[in-house]
Amino acid sequence: MRIMNIKIRNAPYVLVLTVVLCLSALLGACGKKAQPDGQAASDLPPVKRIVFEEAPDTIVARYDGGVVGAGDFAAYLNFMQLIDPSGQAADGTLWEQILDDYVGLHILAQRAKAQGDVTDSKDPNSATKDSYDALVSQLKAVYGDRGYAERLQALGLSDDDVHKFVSLYAAADAYLTHVKSDDELRADYEARKGDYTLTTVRHILIKVDDKRGDDEARALAEELARRAKGGEDFAKLADEYSEDPGNTNPDGSKNGGLYENVMAGQWVPPFKAAALSQPIGKVGAPVKTDYGYHVIVVEARKEQSFEDVRELLVGEAAREAYQAFREKELPELIGERHIPKAKAS
Repeated sequence: MRIMNIKIRNAPYVLVLTVVLCLSALLGACGKKAQPDGQAASDLPPVKRIVFEEAPDTIVARYDGGVVGAGDFAAYLNFMQLIDPSGQAADGTLWEQILDDYVGLHILAQRAKAQGDVTDSKDPNSATKDSYDALVSQLKAVYGDRGYAERLQALGLSDDDVHKFVSLYAAADAYLTHVKSDDELRADYEARKGDYTLTTVRHILIKVDDKRGDDEARALAEELARRAKGGEDFAKLADEYSEDPGNTNPDGSKNGGLYENVMAGQWVPPFKAAALSQPIGKVGAPVKTDYGYHVIVVEARKEQSFEDVRELLVGEAAREAYQAFREKELPELIGERHIPKAKAS
């Protein structure tokens, strides 16, 4: 459970960076350490190269501006296996969606090229090269140097293939990150300036659930608010009474109900309103959300400027643009497609 109103959308905006972060999370969640040079990660699932029954030049999709061949699509699926150790790309039931996404990347890359926004991942001075380096570095951290080389070979991929797909993502990103002008981004910022304010709060959550009804939860929250206002240590009260899982660290230690420098827009609406309006350092009246009742003290607020959050605004605009493209435009741009059959091993 979270009291933050975080929305995650699947979009290729800075996709290589997204993959890097996911791989970092995989290392942390699985308790893995970066593999030493030459040592492969032995506890990751094996991969099996995807090869289709159709000849590589068999067309599997036609779209406004080009085609996708079976060999190219197989290479893309194998690349997806490389960057996603969960192996979802090997699930044939997902290939229709993956093929549509792949076509969409090509169309967006074409639009970027028409605008002159394409850079080469082999150009040492390009941001695309930086993305390639970051991805390969993180893949080697997961697989080990030798393991990474072995996976490339097992999947029938070359370094040139990795460059090609990274450049494709980067080109799609380049188009999406220019869908709004600075004036439009600034208007978005002004409309939601409060959402970007950094808030540092302590809070105590008292749940409403099958074990505790609304009246009982509110009464306990009000009692804790009175005790905190009366001078009791808020952090100690939070550690003793708060039912927010986020207040407990993996090692079992507590945080005193502290959340530091969280953008207000990430809180659910009633909590956000309190975080933006309560006097600094004062214990507020309990606030109700879907999670229960919150006793909140705001320790600090800092408004961020447009320049501070410009890249975040670009990312939000890009994700919205991709979602609209994927849902509204892309179906009309794909003329035909069929999903090839994998060759039996």
